[in-house]
Amino acid sequence: MAAAPVWAQPPAKTGPPGWLVTLGVAAVLGAVLYGAYSYMGRHDAGSSAPDARTTARSPLETPPSETGAAPPSPAGAQMAKHVEITGIRITEDKKRAMLTVAVVNHSGADLAAMNGKIRVTTKDGAKTVATVDFKMANLAPYETKDYSIQILTTMRAYEMPDWQFLKAELSLK
Repeated sequence: MAAAPVWAQPPAKTGPPGWLVTLGVAAVLGAVLYGAYSYMGRHDAGSSAPDARTTARSPLETPPSETGAAPPSPAGAQMAKHVEITGIRITEDKKRAMLTVAVVNHSGADLAAMNGKIRVTTKDGAKTVATVDFKMANLAPYETKDYSIQILTTMRAYEMPDWQFLKAELSLK
């Protein structure tokens, strides 16, 4: 007689079920992909956003209602978009404060007989340092000229803010 086969019981499983492991791996992989996507999305948004130099308005683009200046005439407004006041220097000559700026013509046209006012303020616009009348005979195409004028003030030049804390606004008549 043949002996009856003995069936051995497989050992009992001690780990988690297979479906639970699959679900856990999918959750971890999803979290890693979401984190990478979020990081890359935040990183790309920061690099593609325009920086302060390209978004800041130049003083010539600031509406008169914000600066408190009278609105320029139509002819002055047309010229003003091509003229920039830069390179602000406040110096002293014989105990009188002098304002020196560089006036830049960004257009291809000759700009003649410009009159108006230059208003020098702190960069935050909280304090007006000087307001002077501006008169220039002409400015050739793409030309830069230095313009100097005495500032009527009781402050000495060394008491005024440094150039990097100042901005100039031009309003043409």
